[in-house]
Amino acid sequence: MNRELNGIICPAVVAGGLLFSLLGTAALAGGCGLSVQHVWFESYTARAETAENCSDTDLTLRVRNRMGTVVYQSRHHIPDLFGFADVDTAADMEDALKEWISRYPVSATTDRLPVWREESAVPDHREFPFYVREGMSRDYYEQIRQEKRRLHCFVQGSESLLCLTPDDSGTGLEVVGIQSFPG
Repeated sequence: MNRELNGIICPAVVAGGLLFSLLGTAALAGGCGLSVQHVWFESYTARAETAENCSDTDLTLRVRNRMGTVVYQSRHHIPDLFGFADVDTAADMEDALKEWISRYPVSATTDRLPVWREESAVPDHREFPFYVREGMSRDYYEQIRQEKRRLHCFVQGSESLLCLTPDDSGTGLEVVGIQSFPG
């Protein structure tokens, strides 16, 4: 069952064959220091990595452009990341990372984002609100929507997707905002 969030299909709600609970991640039994990568937007390489130290419960996401420059980077606390709750072996973690970086990302275009009307302080809220990044103006948000830029959203917590789009230069990525989903 696909759920649509403000016009963006959310595969995290679909479950994709993995068991999801929000209970927390068990400690990995050896085999730490995993790394998986996947191509986003046909020209950006996203790489998710876990630490060499098995007790570290964070993973790092780095996205590089064609020139190899890091254009987006974030760190995620694994127990708080939707889809990683039942991970307790290195093989489970590798599978979860592959799912997270390649299957869960939602690709769409910015025109599918909710309208931000002049008289409103935020974009139209529906069942699953979209929150623009702090400091983004209504005019710029609406410009991005009208340009129908490619939009890439990925699970970034237990209840939301983070949405990125190529920046004006075409060599970087910028955060548009966060799409909530039921958690």
